[in-house]
Amino acid sequence: MSQLSSRTVVKLGGSLLRTVDWPMKLKSWLDRQPIGEYYAIAGGGQLIDALRDLDQSHPLSQTEMHWRCIRALDATFEIAAELTPDFARITSNDELRAKTFGKELEKKSLLYWVRIGAFYSPELVDAIPIELQPSLGWETTSDSLALLLGSTIGAIRCVLFKSSMAPSFTSLEEAVDAGIVDTESLRFLTSIPSIELFQL
Repeated sequence: MSQLSSRTVVKLGGSLLRTVDWPMKLKSWLDRQPIGEYYAIAGGGQLIDALRDLDQSHPLSQTEMHWRCIRALDATFEIAAELTPDFARITSNDELRAKTFGKELEKKSLLYWVRIGAFYSPELVDAIPIELQPSLGWETTSDSLALLLGSTIGAIRCVLFKSSMAPSFTSLEEAVDAGIVDTESLRFLTSIPSIELFQL
């Protein structure tokens, strides 16, 4: 008998894309999870670090650089999706909305790679409640964007996969204080019931 699915957001740290076995580890993790819908985004890693270096070398607009980084994340989205062809892609806001209205599942979970621009772009930002709108600067990373996606689709859980981190944190605030998660993530403390950090 089918059941209404739960929704989980998964964020893959950009630096993990450089490890050869991350697709296998992600699939293995998914197999151990409760049946549900999983919406994944990929961080920028060294690609965004290169833009950060340019920003430090030149007097560039912070707003323009923010949206430039968002567009650059299309590349890691495409790479992550190419390396895991069993998972579907969501590339637009219309596709995302069509996927998040109580899909029913039978015997296995579904994972979708979500393009950041499908839920966060200059055209979509005004529809986000002001208290949840990320800052247009370097303090916003793919961590807070994953939580924004979770808030957007009504996820009950958000899992942030890191390449390295301290052994454990008892709260998101501790992870922010340690510099493991960006400060903008604190905006979402009350909108997502469960926020978890793991080393993949």
